[in-house]
Amino acid sequence: MPLAHRCLMIFCLLISIEVTAQSEITIAIGDQVKITNEMSKTYVEKIEQAFQLAGLSVNWLYLPPERALRSAAAGVVGGDALRTPQAVEPYLDLIQIPVTVSTEELWIVVSEDMPCFDQKDISFKKPVGVNGVKYFKRIYELSDTGYEEVRGPLEMVKMLKSGRADYTVFNTHVMSLFNRFTMLDLKTCGQQPFFDIYLYTYLHRKHADLVPQLTAAYQEIFNQE
Repeated sequence: MPLAHRCLMIFCLLISIEVTAQSEITIAIGDQVKITNEMSKTYVEKIEQAFQLAGLSVNWLYLPPERALRSAAAGVVGGDALRTPQAVEPYLDLIQIPVTVSTEELWIVVSEDMPCFDQKDISFKKPVGVNGVKYFKRIYELSDTGYEEVRGPLEMVKMLKSGRADYTVFNTHVMSLFNRFTMLDLKTCGQQPFFDIYLYTYLHRKHADLVPQLTAAYQEIFNQE
């Protein structure tokens, strides 16, 4: 084979390898998604569909929530998924795909054998949350009695059952999963959600050029205009 043809083949092969490498992006995601929420798995599938529509693919990396966020911000991975803007605010190298992946209604949750309390008394109650899940900071700041922070959702529920914390905040689907698969019965308090959170996907700035095409794909998959 002539040298020129061999060089051309090598060049095309290198280009093909580079395109393949660029088409797959590693996205970090909090490992609590695996064990807490079937709906989160649906969002993961929809994110994958959006990436495919944009000609890309996702390699998921499940990490503890705080580590996932820091890895994305440092560029160790390509981005982070299912995050609130408040959590990402300190990290200037993360760029939002400006389409809401999920709106979560969060309720005050207590152990089934404990009475509900009036929200005006919330400052006298001790909350428990999961380390690295940023929205819990909002309820920590409401307490005059301190708070508890644990590694994962199951430990959080056990803390409620033991009486070492008075309440937590999460969505009703998570609560129903715990009630179905464990003996740790929980209940919601109040007539309406305590607050809502909005979840997005973020990319490290090294992938900033992909944001427009992913935004268009997300709009189609998540039915937003």
